[in-house]
Amino acid sequence: MQTIKSEKIEVHKWQHKIDLLYVQLQNDLSKSNFELIKKYDRQMVNEGTKKATRFLHLSRLLSLSRRLNKDWKNVTKEDVENVIYEIMDTYSDEGKDSNYTYDQRVKESIITYCQQFYS
Repeated sequence: MQTIKSEKIEVHKWQHKIDLLYVQLQNDLSKSNFELIKKYDRQMVNEGTKKATRFLHLSRLLSLSRRLNKDWKNVTKEDVENVIYEIMDTYSDEGKDSNYTYDQRVKESIITYCQQFYS
């Protein structure tokens, strides 16, 4: 009797998406920011973070890095507040956001990220 091996079918191909995102990160960001985000990604892997969540975090960091247009080590609280303002002013409906507010999530993510690596 022949045993059939079960192969895991990855519908969303998260690793491929992460690989493509890494190319964007490397092309669009400074070497310092790219290395810092790689370090953060390694930490997520070590903590057992799912690939979909890693992709989400990495893509948000790419977007935020582009908006800030400076190295994360030089980011100030005012820079963070300006980015949050820009996002809320552009994308929210009269300053409102649904569920758990997007600005809080972004603000907490940025502050935690900066504090973790540059405190």
